[in-house]
Amino acid sequence: MRDMFSGIAGAYDLLNHVLSGGCDVLWRRRAVRRLPARPRARALDLCGGTGDFARALLSAGRAHSVVIADFALPMLARARRKLPHASVSFHAVDAHFLPYADQCFDAVLCAFGLRNVADLPRALAEVRRVLAPGGELLVLEFMGARRGPCYCLFSLYFQYVLPLVGRIISGNRDAYLYLPESVRRFHSRRDFSELLAQSGLRVTLQRDLQLGISTITLAEKA
Repeated sequence: MRDMFSGIAGAYDLLNHVLSGGCDVLWRRRAVRRLPARPRARALDLCGGTGDFARALLSAGRAHSVVIADFALPMLARARRKLPHASVSFHAVDAHFLPYADQCFDAVLCAFGLRNVADLPRALAEVRRVLAPGGELLVLEFMGARRGPCYCLFSLYFQYVLPLVGRIISGNRDAYLYLPESVRRFHSRRDFSELLAQSGLRVTLQRDLQLGISTITLAEKA
């Protein structure tokens, strides 16, 4: 998994924008606005990749400082070039074992990363541990509608168009065959909410974007 994401780091941002028709930028902006503005807030961008979610968070004034954590060093290298700010730090981290003190973050955010975590309950337990009392988890993920004409079109696009375009731009066909399969295997909104509750995180909002293609989930440390 680490090697796969490291191998597509150079084309990752371009592919995100091309394959989503630019919607990924709008999705991140809409998601971060769900968090309250806290002048001294410290946030963790888990599975932070090249730093786009962290950049949206800072641009919206929703955090004072951000730690971008990812297990792929080439992704972090691109994030570092994109966000050369004193308020941003970059850590090579396994989501199952967060090297942070208890209750040290006001918010944890994750965009399109949790479905790649092998042991999600373990990772969510770590998220809850590092969140301060009243802290929030913000997740942007593909887990919207699983039926209807929009879902059928979305599935066809993900199954046939996305791997082809991904291979042409990145040269890595396997990574973009993995993507639709990982989306198919991930939890529904309801199942994900139940998993969060079992992890001590109370869902306060779930909102579909672009006719259910992606979903914003906001959960508070219970």
